[in-house]
Amino acid sequence: LQFLYFIGTMRPHTKMIVLMCTLIFGILFLREEDCSTTLAKLNDDYDKREKAILEKGVKTLNSYLKDLPDESNEGKRGEPKHEEPKHEDPKHEEPKHEEPKHEEPKHEEPKHEEPKHEEQVESSIPGVTLAAEKKFDADMRQKWKASAGLYKDKSRHRELENVVMVTMVNNAYEKMFNNWKCQADKFGLDFLVLAFDSKAISFMGDDKTVVLPGSDTEEQIRVNTNRFNVMGCQKVDAVIKLLEIGADVIVIDADCVFKKEPVKFFKEAMQHDFYFQSNHPDCRTLDSANPDPACFLINSGFYYVTGKNKAMIELLKKARKSCYEHADVKNVSPTDGAGDQRALQRMLNNELNIPTHYYGAWDSHLKTVPAPWRQAYALNTSSLFKSASFCTHEHDQRLPKPVFHYCTLDPTIYPAGKHKGIVHDEMVAFHANHLPGGIEAKIRQLTKHRLWNGGEKCE
Repeated sequence: LQFLYFIGTMRPHTKMIVLMCTLIFGILFLREEDCSTTLAKLNDDYDKREKAILEKGVKTLNSYLKDLPDESNEGKRGEPKHEEPKHEDPKHEEPKHEEPKHEEPKHEEPKHEEPKHEEQVESSIPGVTLAAEKKFDADMRQKWKASAGLYKDKSRHRELENVVMVTMVNNAYEKMFNNWKCQADKFGLDFLVLAFDSKAISFMGDDKTVVLPGSDTEEQIRVNTNRFNVMGCQKVDAVIKLLEIGADVIVIDADCVFKKEPVKFFKEAMQHDFYFQSNHPDCRTLDSANPDPACFLINSGFYYVTGKNKAMIELLKKARKSCYEHADVKNVSPTDGAGDQRALQRMLNNELNIPTHYYGAWDSHLKTVPAPWRQAYALNTSSLFKSASFCTHEHDQRLPKPVFHYCTLDPTIYPAGKHKGIVHDEMVAFHANHLPGGIEAKIRQLTKHRLWNGGEKCE
């Protein structure tokens, strides 16, 4: 009553607050009572269920025990007998000596087993086994570095340390090689020899000679025959191997002889991806802005190619493929035919999108070539290069990369056999090629330019 009287004296809003608080506390108190009652009930139910489970388990166990047999009687009737093991003396038997039977040997027919066809990696060189190619590759890797640098004195021009000069010979070319080597020795040049037959090692020495795989050509081979064409393709094989190893390569035939110190040529060559001798007698100007189409005719017996530009290696692989595919094709023009020279020419023409019609008759069609074709040539859309530059690096900064740098050797300094207007005193090297009459004709031309020593070994 006092509590109600106290509430009655409060202001209306205060009364409401007090009543609300009283109501809330009352509800919480009742909830606590309900929870306690519920928990007690749950515990009581759990005890009852546990007791029922135990009673059921006891009944089941008693029922099982009643069904078991009486073991006390069974044990008396069925006790197992214990028997002592019998110890028998082993019988001693005399060994039987049987006469060995003589059997006739059976002669079985040898079984013919089919060879197992295991998956093999094909050689990249046509007509050559993979084992032979691996041996060739190992020989090349072992011997090229000893010849690299172009000079026997390796400290002479260190910028040339990865450049290797290779010449190709066979047994029939012994005198030509001896003459070439004498001239090279005068300038202290170093080189690697690629042999087309193993007998050639007898006069070249084994330390810097690599025998081309699949080759066994000792005699002089006529030009434009299948064998001659395949030998040219093998040259390209060897060049590609050297480029993949990491070398820059100068290819020089044994009938291309140095007359003067060639270091200027070596250094000029390194400015280009492809630097080659022109095979056309009318090649005159090397003007980069207006190149003479005659100077685009390649001589495969004297050229430089770099291994630094990977696109150049892939380009040579295209030339090699074309070379082998055309080995039996009749030569009808400088581009249509067989051999490494025409394969390299097709490579250059396809890369630069150069028309082939002006290679027809050397002395007539060249003079009628339309003026537009004398300008710079655009690259083929399928080219491995993005741009090209002829005999200059002037525009390199604005040209898309990679740039194909190519150039022709100055024909007045490095003339081929049929070049017109050869000046003896200006030449650094002379190539006695494209001369009818075989080796004898080459010797006559070399003698004329005082580049023949008689074909004997130099002291």
